[in-house]
Amino acid sequence: MKTQNKSKKILSILEKISFLVFAVHVLAWVVLMAALIGGWLNPIVSQVSVLKFLVGMTSRANQYVGVGVNPIWLSVSATGLTMMMFTLRVLIIYLVYRLLKQITVNNIFNETNLRFVRWINYSFMGFIGLDMISAIIFKLVHNPSGALSNGHGLSFEVLAWFTIYVIYIVFEYGLQIQKDNDSII
Repeated sequence: MKTQNKSKKILSILEKISFLVFAVHVLAWVVLMAALIGGWLNPIVSQVSVLKFLVGMTSRANQYVGVGVNPIWLSVSATGLTMMMFTLRVLIIYLVYRLLKQITVNNIFNETNLRFVRWINYSFMGFIGLDMISAIIFKLVHNPSGALSNGHGLSFEVLAWFTIYVIYIVFEYGLQIQKDNDSII
């Protein structure tokens, strides 16, 4: 009983932390989108300079892409990848928050939680795919800005994805046991 109460308190704290992290990420996403759209709509601000600002491009990029070459394709692709990855990150955090909220009130093995874990798995798989594409672009242009992934975290991300998949299997199995248990009673 004491362990259960402690677990509930920890889950409640994790739920509140996940909501706070989600709110901060949504605010950052809105600010980034506003800056990106504002740069496209404002004729005074060049699109290239807004993209370079968002991606973190520096003048050193020219030595890797080629002196005198306008790396707009790099800026556009890096910005797009970064925004898609950030969007998936916000989605994953939201889904984790919703899952924790359900688990906190003892709704553990149900269809809703299974759907949350499934979408966390899909979103994380998409995040890894975008990170791989980002790493390939990084390898092609040796981008020093740091906006693109250099691929060093991919092995950890794949292991984390496997862990999420195992959690999905456990939730699916738990849901099946719950259904069997409910049908017996």
